[in-house]
Amino acid sequence: MKILIVNTFDRDGGAARSARRLHLGLRAAGVDSRMLSLHKTGDDPHTDVLRAPFRQRLRNHLHLLDALPLSLYPKREVTHWSNTFLPGSILREVNDFDPDIVHLHWINRGLLSVTDFVRWQRPIVWTLHDCWPFTGGCHYPAQGCGRYENACGSCPALASHRERDLSRLNWTRKKNAWKDINLHVIGPSRWLTQKATKSALFRERPCTALPNGIDTDLYTPADSAEDRAAARAFLGLPPDKPLVLMVAMNPHFDKNKGGSLALEAVRIAAEQLGPEAAEILIAGEADGPDKPRTPWPVHRMGVIREEADMVRLYQAADIQVVPSYLENLSNAIMEASSCALPCVVFRTGGNGDMVLHEKTGFLAEPFDSASLAKGLVELIQNPDLRRTRGDAAREHILGFSRLDLIARRHVEYYNAILESAP
Repeated sequence: MKILIVNTFDRDGGAARSARRLHLGLRAAGVDSRMLSLHKTGDDPHTDVLRAPFRQRLRNHLHLLDALPLSLYPKREVTHWSNTFLPGSILREVNDFDPDIVHLHWINRGLLSVTDFVRWQRPIVWTLHDCWPFTGGCHYPAQGCGRYENACGSCPALASHRERDLSRLNWTRKKNAWKDINLHVIGPSRWLTQKATKSALFRERPCTALPNGIDTDLYTPADSAEDRAAARAFLGLPPDKPLVLMVAMNPHFDKNKGGSLALEAVRIAAEQLGPEAAEILIAGEADGPDKPRTPWPVHRMGVIREEADMVRLYQAADIQVVPSYLENLSNAIMEASSCALPCVVFRTGGNGDMVLHEKTGFLAEPFDSASLAKGLVELIQNPDLRRTRGDAAREHILGFSRLDLIARRHVEYYNAILESAP
């Protein structure tokens, strides 16, 4: 079996990590998997970079060109939006490798055009990492918006009151381009799978809930208290304070990450526990001029790209907070849970697939900072509870998304598609 996995990046970002893990898991299972990306920073010999000189030269600017139509909507309130207007094709790479199935992941920022799909003449599997594949351009719909269930238009994210707006144009391009392709949809979380099945673009397509995988042999808890202390010493962290980890908190750019909600939750928790009760670790955020003040000391760990370094950080921490408004199947939650770190998150999106309330972590009421603070306080106050829930989180992930298990499930899924193909 030959599988071509397609993602804009080979390593950077949550979708890239998920796609790369699947690629490696398939190869370990004996599948001839190759990965194709527009941006390659890793050294995997079975990952190819797109051979398109013009797009390679402009690869860091393609997203700016793609966003130009948004200038027609100056009152828009949207953080992540993709039009995919630019011409793009991976037909040459598809024909050269001749895969049995093309498996798409996250394809925005200039990798290819939605009109390219029909030319491949092969079954297509698409693992969703956000809502963009079935919307008119937004990656996450505005609060309460279900217009993707019909045909988009009058888009609240664009502050548009016209039915035939940019969102309707994008939606129509997708509908026309994909009407005759053999497309199968995977939602890593039950939440995103349900969204896809309700969408006008995908409701007639087979949609399957199938989690992303994680290498649970890499993402492991510290073997002992001495190893945990060594991780803290290596990172220059205090040896005896409860450490609260926040990954990818960037409130100045991405409101969906809920940075302001986390900061308010910390303020509430500090009022109850005092200024010496804990310290905060922030990872995934580059240093900038604006650094919000917090009642607890903050250690800025910067952007961490190597997985081994991320494992060390999880092993050093006591609790993780993920305050996002919406997450599909958060890598941060999956990774932390695999390292036996209990997570405090909102009861939203796919979080409930990984965090079992008051068993493996804490599901706070959306989007209530006081509820988030409650989860923090009970875990900071009770080291035994942290250990119990952390151990339960590890066991849950072992059964939910262990990479070899997920790779086998994908092989079974591919075989079923190929057996049913005309």
